[in-house]
Amino acid sequence: MDATPLGVNIDAGIGLSNGPQTAFEGLACIARFNDKGKIDASNGGGYAAATTIPYSANMIMTGRNLSVFIRERFRPVIIIFAEYGIVVAAA
Repeated sequence: MDATPLGVNIDAGIGLSNGPQTAFEGLACIARFNDKGKIDASNGGGYAAATTIPYSANMIMTGRNLSVFIRERFRPVIIIFAEYGIVVAAA
C-alpha cells in the first residue's frame, strides 16, 4: 500500500480493512500521518515509530510485509516500523 499526504498535521491513516471504513477502529496494520506532523503506526497499545520523521505534502509512505517506510527521490529509504504485528482494533 502507498499513501501520499496532500498537507501536514492532517491525522490521516491507511490500513487493511474488510470493506470501506470511516474510523481507525475498523482498520488493522494502521500507519498514520499524525496531527503533530509525524508518521507512526499502531502497535496494539497505541501508536509508535522506530524512527521519528516529519512528513511533508506529497512524500510517499509505503507499506510492505507489515513494515512501513518512506521513499523520497534521491534520498535513502527511512524505516518507520518493521514487522509490527497485525492488530485488529475492531470487535
